[in-house]
Amino acid sequence: MPFTTRIAPYASRQINNWGLTEPIWMEVLLHLHQTLAVNPQAVLLSPPDFPKGMLYYFTVQDPIRADFLHEFVFHVIYHADEQHLDVMRGSYWRHVGGLPLSQ
Repeated sequence: MPFTTRIAPYASRQINNWGLTEPIWMEVLLHLHQTLAVNPQAVLLSPPDFPKGMLYYFTVQDPIRADFLHEFVFHVIYHADEQHLDVMRGSYWRHVGGLPLSQ
């Protein structure tokens, strides 16, 4: 059974303040309302020592600027009613030329 994703006001403000182009903004919403909601167990990460909730990480290749890669991570919690996922906050990075190499 799919969950319903709810984006907290703080996370919504963050997304709006990132200044995403419409295609990238739509991709973020599709990830949050479809990919995450359909099978959260497959996409949520549970890092050790993370206080409450889980992380949802994904990247999006820019359809307009092929050299831009957009990277997102969202803090997500399962709501007590077991029907909703609450997206609490997020982080965003834009990389030119792909992801930076790990050290």
